[in-house]
Amino acid sequence: MATKISMQTIADRLGISKFTVSQALNGKPGVSGETRRRVADMAQMLGYKVNALQDSVKELPVPQQTVLVSIRKEFRNEPDFWLRVLDGVSASCAVAGWKIRIAEDEAAPPRIAPEEDAVGIIVLGITPRNHLLALRGLGLPMVLVDHDDPLLQTDVILNNNMEASRIAFKRLVNKGCSSLAFIGRDSLAVSFRERWWGCKLAADEWRKWNPGMALGLTKWTVPSIPGQWVQYLARRLSASPPGTVPDGFVCANDRIALALLEALAACGVQVPEQTLVIGIDNIEAAAASVPGLTSIYLAKEQLGARAVEALQRRVAFRHAIPEKIMLSAELISRHSG
Repeated sequence: MATKISMQTIADRLGISKFTVSQALNGKPGVSGETRRRVADMAQMLGYKVNALQDSVKELPVPQQTVLVSIRKEFRNEPDFWLRVLDGVSASCAVAGWKIRIAEDEAAPPRIAPEEDAVGIIVLGITPRNHLLALRGLGLPMVLVDHDDPLLQTDVILNNNMEASRIAFKRLVNKGCSSLAFIGRDSLAVSFRERWWGCKLAADEWRKWNPGMALGLTKWTVPSIPGQWVQYLARRLSASPPGTVPDGFVCANDRIALALLEALAACGVQVPEQTLVIGIDNIEAAAASVPGLTSIYLAKEQLGARAVEALQRRVAFRHAIPEKIMLSAELISRHSG
């Protein structure tokens, strides 16, 4: 969170050039309205200061109130998703005049120091119910991010994981794929399971509206250890009889998709000539891969910023009906699919 945010940082996050970011931020021609919007949104989420925004931030009072952020230890150094969500929380809290404190140990009962003026709680990611109940026992407004517990009446901010995989599926079918595989592992993340459900639902709907047309969808389950993904996928591909390798792959995230691209190359299967690959999350490495990885963009910094907005609403209106807000997905087209 202490890393200096530059134009190159914004460019890497969006998978575009630094020149495009500069043109967009400085109001220069040659940049589409959509790209200009995405650059502006990302700059704000990261806390990048430009022009009038720079002046307004200087006038902000020193943050006095604290937001308690609960996040599992294994998520705290995860660079592709959770650190970016945390960046969004941190930047938006600063604009709101709040500071944040990371809960030190989720295994211990949460507490608020006597001298701490705590305004609310933001919980990032899947969290055991007993810990959520302990947090709620603090009596502060609480917002859950990328996790939902139907037994708790609290605001929730989610990415639309099912929509993401449906977009990927429809992209591949529209490109002529008729034999598809979804690659993931349900136990690794709730989002992986939701993405499989979205892909399966899209296949069922396609068959309903296209009776008599063949469409195959299988599920490949990768090992729980990411370092074993390339070897597993290479073995799976090598064991496939000639002509039976799926002509389209939807991967549960970009790291799996990048491992698949490596395995396909090792097995002599060309992308996109012989098969297409789409990942989900649009991490920075997706734009740098060869071929460039087509991916589904899901909010990261925006997810954190939206959680802060929800907390502000909850602080102002303590008895308002809880909201469940779902952020949309967006296709980022590159060469692999």
